[in-house]
Formats: sequence, C-alpha cells, structure tokens
Amino acid sequence: MSTLIKTALVTTFIFVTGIIFGLWLGTERVGELDRTMIELEESIKSAELQLMFFDIMGEEISCNYLEQQRWEISSETDALGREVERYENSMKLDEDSFFELKERYTLSMLRSWLNVENIKGKCDADFVTVLYFYSNKYCDTCEEQGIILSFYKEKLEGNLLIYSIDSDLDLQIVNMLKDVYEVEEYPVLVINREIYTGFRNTGEIKGILCEENPALKIC
Repeated sequence: MSTLIKTALVTTFIFVTGIIFGLWLGTERVGELDRTMIELEESIKSAELQLMFFDIMGEEISCNYLEQQRWEISSETDALGREVERYENSMKLDEDSFFELKERYTLSMLRSWLNVENIKGKCDADFVTVLYFYSNKYCDTCEEQGIILSFYKEKLEGNLLIYSIDSDLDLQIVNMLKDVYEVEEYPVLVINREIYTGFRNTGEIKGILCEENPALKIC
C-alpha cells in the first residue's frame, strides 16, 4: 500500500472519529443540561409549595424560608443559564435537542421570576429584578449589554436577579411578555417593572440600579 493511500486512510479515520466524538460530546452536554434542568424544576416546585404554605401560615413563619429558597433558585438559575450560554456559543451539532432544552430552560426561568416577584411582594424584599430581552438575530448591541449586566451581577450577586429572555424563541409566554412590555427593538430592560428601551452603558445601568435601591453596595 502506497504512503499516499495510507495517509489518506489515516486522515479519513481521524475525520470520521472526530465527527463521532463531536456527536457523542453534543449528546453528553445536552444530557448534563437536562439533568441540571430537572434539579431546577424541582427547586421551583418547592418554592411554589412554600408560597402556598405562606398563604396559610403567615409572614412570620414563612419569609425566612422563602428568602432562603429564593437564593437557592437564583443560584441554580444563574448556573444553568451560564451553561446554556456556553453551549449555545460553542454548539455545532444536535441543535434540535439543544433548542428544545433552551425552551424548557426559558419556561423554568420565567416560573422562577414569577416566584421571586411573589416573594418580593410578600416579604417586602429590596433586591432588584431585571428582565433582559435580547435577540441573536436583530440586535448589534445585545452582546455588550449582556456583558455589562454580568459585570453588575458579579458585583451584587443575590441582590441583583437577571432573567435573560431570548426573544427569538417562539414561545407563547415570551410573546406575551413582549406585548406587555412593548418590546419592538432590542435590547430592552425591565428593571423592577420599569421599561428601558435601547442600549444602556455601564454608568446608566449603575444610575438606574442605585435609583431603584440606594442601599446597593455599588451606590
């Protein structure tokens, strides 16, 4: 067998092996995300039960537990969101499975947001919530906006809860929220239910956050 043929066979083997490994890796990553998603969904169910318990037993008994649950769910949501973003940025294979999982993540995230808003109202909590509407198709500044939000999230941790919504997803709840908050261009921030349309730089975001809660450590 000539050296040229041997080289061609080896090259083909390496190429095919790479494809098989990539398919396996994509499946493994989706499986990991799915397992983490199940854990988040269970935590959200627990929070919903605690909110029902709150209604029965009253504020003094329940608020400490609700606040603890809020921290746990927020941490799990943030961690899963980072994994989803990391996978999305590097994704080359198994797109159907990923986007199905992303839709599940978005629904779970919005359930988490609703629970957190409920806890905030019942327990008079002062953390700041942000709905961040972005688009991968129709927005040139959304990536930079996300970096700025992540910067403040790292500084404020559990005192700033950010829920990033991929507006390109065709989900009924996403479309409803876009209608409610009149989202027609991107990015859009809904900070403590106040709407801010268009890109906001670092200083502007700090000003808005400090206006919402002057006790934040960045103020």
